Amino acid sequence: MASIPRRVFSLESVRKSAPAMDDSQSINAETVATRLLYFRDFVKWKIDRSLYALSIDHENYLRLRDAKDRALVTINTRIPKGFSKSDLLARQGLSAEEISLLLEVVKLDSICNPWKSEFIRVRNRLIVHLLLSLGLRKGELLGIKIGDMNLEKNELATS
Repeated sequence: MASIPRRVFSLESVRKSAPAMDDSQSINAETVATRLLYFRDFVKWKIDRSLYALSIDHENYLRLRDAKDRALVTINTRIPKGFSKSDLLARQGLSAEEISLLLEVVKLDSICNPWKSEFIRVRNRLIVHLLLSLGLRKGELLGIKIGDMNLEKNELATS
């Protein structure tokens, strides 16, 4: 068999001949940052959920907590610089201080709790915690039925 001569290409000539990347296919930095922030918050929520299920004395508790911290730092370092954080933060409804105040007000024994009936206090406290913890919208909250709750597993499943 006759050997076929190989052509040698310079890396630079290959780079120049490669089709230019279509700008419509690229993702802007703000979109990447938003997606990473949502991903980071999901990872934090998922790991926190596992941590809450473990006792502090459990052999894996400290390792899981440290892994969570490392994961969050790693994700944070990959969030693109140069985007307006104020645009991303503007999407949040309440500041940390407002959330803290709201949680204080809905405590069952709080003197600032505006509701008199114990049933209403418990119901409204649950509503606030569901909205804040799960990020539910009001329509999603209204759709929750008692059958959606599994108190043994501490889970909420929507149908």
